[in-house]
Amino acid sequence: MSSNQQNQYRKTFEFTAYNPYLFRFPKYKVIPRENLHLMKELRSKGYQVKVNPDDSRKLCYLNQKGLQEFLSDPIVISFASGQIALPILISIVSAWMYDRIKKGVRKGKETNVILRVSEDGKDIHYNHSGEPLSDSEVHLLMESMKAKQIAYADSVMEITPIQDFTIPIHLEHTGTIVGWAKPIQKRRDGLFLNDIIFTDRSTERRIKSGELRGLSIGGIVIKSTCILCNRDYIECNHIALNQYNQGECVVRIDSIRIAEISVVKNPAQPWSTLSHY
Repeated sequence: MSSNQQNQYRKTFEFTAYNPYLFRFPKYKVIPRENLHLMKELRSKGYQVKVNPDDSRKLCYLNQKGLQEFLSDPIVISFASGQIALPILISIVSAWMYDRIKKGVRKGKETNVILRVSEDGKDIHYNHSGEPLSDSEVHLLMESMKAKQIAYADSVMEITPIQDFTIPIHLEHTGTIVGWAKPIQKRRDGLFLNDIIFTDRSTERRIKSGELRGLSIGGIVIKSTCILCNRDYIECNHIALNQYNQGECVVRIDSIRIAEISVVKNPAQPWSTLSHY
């Protein structure tokens, strides 16, 4: 192995794939959207990234069209001791988080970033601030990801209590069903749900008070294109909504598997609002 290849190997960071919609879409290798953006940030600084499991499946990313999901799923970054000084990685991750929060994206728990350092055959875990995480803290975070998969699987199996209303409406991209809708209508100008019945009274009150304002799509993006460079969005280093010399990065979603629809506080699309409530 050449010295250049050895240097690249030492600078490789491994992200862990996570598919909350595994029950319905088991064949896809998925990472949450924010994981992808952090991968792009590391790549732009000259580091190599890969996603485990390292198999032949094309990488896809999770798209939840709301503004509440930043770090709602843990980001797990693994690397070997000696690749890079931990403080340098902490600086990169913290700056990235600050930039996202500055842009108005709501922050989740700080410990939802797990830095897994392999040293002498043992894994040591830290949060984005460099504070050690106990085995129990890491276990709880990883179990929360499994719990989300199970909750979604349970929701898929739930039978509608209302005839002709076959589309479950979730609460904030969780497995909690709070209503049912008639099948989605596809039009040239978008997707529409013309009839929704909310079966959860608390949710209905929150909608009427204006706390829950719109609908949000959760799904897996199979193919998307960066408008700035016309490349596959996963492969390029542009990040959606960021400004570059060529202009603002806009992503065209070419293919998506819709997994669920949620009622949310802050829909990413301002026109995805609820009416007649």
